[in-house]
Amino acid sequence: MTKCYFNLLLCLVIGFSAIAQPSNSVWQNVYGGSNEDAPEEIVFDQQGNALIIGTTNSIDGDVRGKHGGGFAEFNTDLWAVKVDMNNGDTIWTTRALGGMWDESPGLGSLHCIATNDNNYLVTGITQSDDDDIHGKHGGAFYDDIWAIKIDGNTGDTIWTNVLGGTGDDDIIEVIQSADGNYILLGITNSNDGDVVGFHNGLDIWVVKLNETTGDTIWTKALGGSNTDAANTVIQGGDGNYVISGTSNSVDGDVHGYHGGFGLDAWVVKLNQNTGDTLWTKILGGDQYEWSGDLLLLDDNNYLLAVLTNSDNGDVRDYHAGMTCPIGDCTDAWLVKLDANTGDTLWTNAIGGFKDEGQPQFLVNASDGNPLMASVTFSNDGDVNGGYLGSSVTGDYWVAKLDLSSGNIIWATEAFGGDSIEELFHFEETCDKGFLLSGDTYSILPNTGDVTEDIDSAPFGSPLGIWFLKLDSSGNKEWDYTIGDAFGGEKDGRVYERPDGSYVLFSRSANDSAAGDKTVDGKGGVDYWLSKWDFGLEAGFMPSDTFICVGDSIQFTDTSSGNIAGYTWTFSDNSSATTMNANHIYESPGIFHTKLVVSNGCQFDTAFVDIEVIDDSIHLSGFGDTTICYGEELIFLADGGLNYRWLENGVHIDSLNNQINVSPEEHTQYHLVITKNCGIDTLNADVTLISCILFVPNAFSPNSNVSNELFKIIGDGVKNIHLRIFDYRGTKVFDTMNTKTAWDGTYKGQNLPEDAYTYYITGNFSSGGVISKSGTITLLR
Repeated sequence: MTKCYFNLLLCLVIGFSAIAQPSNSVWQNVYGGSNEDAPEEIVFDQQGNALIIGTTNSIDGDVRGKHGGGFAEFNTDLWAVKVDMNNGDTIWTTRALGGMWDESPGLGSLHCIATNDNNYLVTGITQSDDDDIHGKHGGAFYDDIWAIKIDGNTGDTIWTNVLGGTGDDDIIEVIQSADGNYILLGITNSNDGDVVGFHNGLDIWVVKLNETTGDTIWTKALGGSNTDAANTVIQGGDGNYVISGTSNSVDGDVHGYHGGFGLDAWVVKLNQNTGDTLWTKILGGDQYEWSGDLLLLDDNNYLLAVLTNSDNGDVRDYHAGMTCPIGDCTDAWLVKLDANTGDTLWTNAIGGFKDEGQPQFLVNASDGNPLMASVTFSNDGDVNGGYLGSSVTGDYWVAKLDLSSGNIIWATEAFGGDSIEELFHFEETCDKGFLLSGDTYSILPNTGDVTEDIDSAPFGSPLGIWFLKLDSSGNKEWDYTIGDAFGGEKDGRVYERPDGSYVLFSRSANDSAAGDKTVDGKGGVDYWLSKWDFGLEAGFMPSDTFICVGDSIQFTDTSSGNIAGYTWTFSDNSSATTMNANHIYESPGIFHTKLVVSNGCQFDTAFVDIEVIDDSIHLSGFGDTTICYGEELIFLADGGLNYRWLENGVHIDSLNNQINVSPEEHTQYHLVITKNCGIDTLNADVTLISCILFVPNAFSPNSNVSNELFKIIGDGVKNIHLRIFDYRGTKVFDTMNTKTAWDGTYKGQNLPEDAYTYYITGNFSSGGVISKSGTITLLR
């Protein structure tokens, strides 16, 4: 019960929740000029800052040094911005990098990594042969691969290298090797220049570059006489490189093509020092297989993700079967390969009876089992319902597999709305859940899993960046849609950061702030980066903030977010881990009560101060008692705010905390005390008794029957102690019994006439003290 009798100001604070930070946009910023600036990739360095790499054809705003002469507004240069993730401010920008023709004009042709020496390696393609480009191999309309190392502190170019031949050469991926050097994975149809060993058609091309100089350490063209395309490169546990790709060649480096009219998945392992082939593996059936992601597993073997619509060859358990025309429906096909030999350890075709998109992402879960994220058009099979779209839309879909067998541990339903969801990023979160992000075109309010939307976007435009949080079992926890209400944001990716915030990275085509976008654009298309706090929010409601010692107080949790644990500390060396807490403070003081909520890796804190007072009353002399007639009582009370004294029900005093009384009869006294924590009523019953003590001053023990003994006469005596001394100080008599008298002897001998001193101590039944001394004359 709340007690607020004399602390109104304290009571006014009761009813608030303990304060925590709100979930909201932390900051937003756009980067670019008045023309099109297209972001491609974002990477985070060791300090947590971000580098955005993209292309520009702006000649103003944040962009400086655009190339191209009279074509300056029509061709593209490479452009990078380094951003302080604390506030979104620009740390530095590169000048526009390139020549008079296009640099990396196609989506997905730019790649960037943060290097071990706190710099950056950017790879793209170029059609230029001037300004920043040196050593271009083909003509103006042929692409070469361009690698640029950028200083992490200044944005200046450390070195560049243009790689290729007279044909087209394109970059697919770049990684940093454990030895510090760089592996570039590309494709080529060149048969000269830097390309050695070209087979025919289209080959996979691998280049190893020196970290310090950018010089070529070795190159390797891989393939046969037909089409051989690259997808992913990883470094294995043994240091060698593993490449996934696709092929329909039947010769050269390719062995075992399955035939038909399609492509097979192809995996090649290369020696890290020389680029020599250690083994190759071709996988598939008589239809189409297209390689996706490649993952180094926790047991140091490899997992390959493939898109397939074959129902034979190496493919098992293809779902569509006779329900779908061959070639029209696809499954996600996962293959585990032995790291030493490339042999198949297990395969599993997963999906439904319609299309599953390219298995875009593979990640290792914290428990060592792998997960796949993709899009799906199915609503059956391994897809556990939830699909709302038509045959031309897709939803997010995740499956978790057993590392040792490939069996599905769990697969989610299809996550999405009534239209297209495009998946661009997938990661495990610090609480062992999962985050998926991309674009959504779903337009009806609250359709399916898209619980927020922006329904005024132009037809055919994405409505916003949609990201979805799953728990560790694949269940949806929450989702958000972020956009500007005009369909101007797309290609969005969301990343969880170590501080529990989320970073959204996309392009924005609107010049003005609108919807969730709170900053004006630069013009045309801009890089858009924003930081959001959609994480935990701790909060609680105390039942009171002002209590007395020994009172119970209830703390009710009002936190939001996916909370895995609660920790209450009460500042009195006690704690609790329940969702709601009940606590009793046993001593007075100000107690800083704190709640920390956690989702397993992120924390948020809320707090409130509780004032605890000692409201006990200290009494002196008050209580049921017995006194002698004529005796005075003193009643004293401390610790209250107000005192009201009554005698046999009649008010006698309200001003003092002490009263002196001398009742003449049996009397009841009442004390009404007003305190901070309430009102107490105390009673005292006073009983009167006759208290008499008669001590004679002489006696004559001479055997004449009269006045023979010295004896005390008392009424109301509770206990007594009598001692008698002669003139020498010798104690001649000692008794604690009022019925015992002195006969004038000591040790059996008659004492002479004389004056003797007595001392009497004790108590009356009322509690009064007896203390008396004097002389008694012994007569003979």
